[in-house]
Amino acid sequence: MVRDEVDEDYDDALATFVINSHMKNHPTVMTAQAFIENEGVSEEDKAAKQQETSDYLSANTLPNTKMSQVETGLIPQEMLKKYLIYSKRFMAPKLTEIDQDKITQFYADIRRESSVVGGIPIAVRHIESVIRMSEAHAKIHLRTNVRTDDIDFAIEMLLESFL
Repeated sequence: MVRDEVDEDYDDALATFVINSHMKNHPTVMTAQAFIENEGVSEEDKAAKQQETSDYLSANTLPNTKMSQVETGLIPQEMLKKYLIYSKRFMAPKLTEIDQDKITQFYADIRRESSVVGGIPIAVRHIESVIRMSEAHAKIHLRTNVRTDDIDFAIEMLLESFL
């Protein structure tokens, strides 16, 4: 589940980035860039066009002051890709008997509450969802066994998706 949590600074930085990206990829700017990279153009013309384009971008793009404040502790894209590939290929967490009992008890409780309150009908597929989410949570943490906190996380996620 992906949550869209409001963070004013991050939202402002993201909006600035998107707007500036559109401005930098505007056809006028792209044409000017192609002109600058053209081999048959004199250096003076290239410099003039470069200055004109730079002035245009300075006047029309938003300042990136908040972008530098955005979280810098992010994992680089290539490293994240390798991490996920490794996790998918080599990790296959297993449920223990204690974990199975916890999921069974959760299923019985939630079915009982659902029938009493008249809420969303709970089916076997919800157990399977809890198991898959528990295994996925353990897998992303590179664990070989599903722990209680993995199951708690999956149950919390399932319950929150209903509320």
